[in-house]
Amino acid sequence: MTATSSTDPGFGTNSWLVEEMYERFQEDPGSVGETWREFFADYRSATPATPATAKT
Repeated sequence: MTATSSTDPGFGTNSWLVEEMYERFQEDPGSVGETWREFFADYRSATPATPATAKT
């Protein structure tokens, strides 16, 4: 058995979609539908967040 992503393996080939929707949700929860908001309310991505660039 081969894992397709670090996201929940139950998403299979759609893991990329879940991660993309989660990023949108984090930036603006209103940009995704109510069902997605309910899903992401307690969702934790297996993909680490990208650190912000330090200002110099």
